[in-house]
Amino acid sequence: MIRLYRLENCQPCAEIEEKLREMVIAHQIEIVADLAEAQSSQPKIETLPCLLDDGKLYQGKEAVVTQVAALEKIKTQWDRFQSDSCYCGPDGDVL
Repeated sequence: MIRLYRLENCQPCAEIEEKLREMVIAHQIEIVADLAEAQSSQPKIETLPCLLDDGKLYQGKEAVVTQVAALEKIKTQWDRFQSDSCYCGPDGDVL
């Protein structure tokens, strides 16, 4: 599960959260009052925003944005092969 730790009144954090929502991937948002609150659940957090993805922490706006972009690329590739349609060849064969 992807988890974003963010401050409430942080515009870059809100933009990252919105991007995760737009991607429609499973994630959780932890709005924290300060760094100490974030560290109470993830002691290795050194800066906010912070993204926890598959056990790895991405810390700071630049690292989080880069990871979200990588996730978006993976999701785009995945979506290309997901559909409820089939393809028919010229003879009507289902491909």
